[in-house]
Amino acid sequence: MFAATMRRVALLVTAAASVACAPAAKSASSAPRRDRNTISIDELKAAQDVSTLYDVVQRLHPEWLVPRTQGAVGNNTGMSVTGNESDSSIQVYMDTQHAGGLEVLKQFTPNQAMQLKFYSASEAQARFGNGNLNGVIQIVTSMKR
Repeated sequence: MFAATMRRVALLVTAAASVACAPAAKSASSAPRRDRNTISIDELKAAQDVSTLYDVVQRLHPEWLVPRTQGAVGNNTGMSVTGNESDSSIQVYMDTQHAGGLEVLKQFTPNQAMQLKFYSASEAQARFGNGNLNGVIQIVTSMKR
């Protein structure tokens, strides 16, 4: 009798472990995971109730609008290390061309872009060159590959 009880316990433990380790099934109602560095064309189309790309970013990714100056380890204050105002602002690029600061986003409507992408300071400097100490928001107007 003890052996039969132990087999049942072992079987229950094995079954519980199998269920716990199994990947979660996706439900039909689960929303797709949103990329934290991209605003897709679908998200732009859904945001037609706002008037500018700035409003879209403010609604979907307000953290993109906060300067994150690189400097000493742990310096994430949003303050310019050099004291130069242009160093403390996030830059905006239209495809691959520098367009200005965040005010540029207020000049475009959501239907004028295919995608918005955020690049951290290190990614922005590697992709667009020096002078992007707080990152870049790129307005993608075509999906050329």
